[in-house]
Amino acid sequence: MALVDTQIATSDSKYAHERWRPVTAIRTGTIDPDPDWTPLHTTPAHPDYPSGHNTYAGAAQTVLSALAGPRTAPFALTSPTAPGVTRTYTTWRQLSDENVDARVFSGIHTRSADEAGITLGTNVARYVLRNTGRLLAPR
Repeated sequence: MALVDTQIATSDSKYAHERWRPVTAIRTGTIDPDPDWTPLHTTPAHPDYPSGHNTYAGAAQTVLSALAGPRTAPFALTSPTAPGVTRTYTTWRQLSDENVDARVFSGIHTRSADEAGITLGTNVARYVLRNTGRLLAPR
């Protein structure tokens, strides 16, 4: 429920703010534009702010922390896009922090969009957690 509500809040926010992505800012901006700059990943065709990946990260971190605590037994993740790289985590927050950095480093989001995404997802998840009984009550 928190993730579905987070998606709705993300879409509403993206089109309320309509902030351009780094590729547009860097290629056509007024400060030293670089028309040949290309991000590492394909840029989605919707506005930058807030980062959808990070709204999910903030919501997931909040729900997992509420249900299991903020720390976890160490677990490792790999990615097909980074062969041979293994990342190990002991808190849900570490995943969110790295997600923020990954979206900036790949060139598809501004840091402010990523940080706003974490905040939005966290706020939506807190609301859902506070109101779960009411939201799931039979009508």
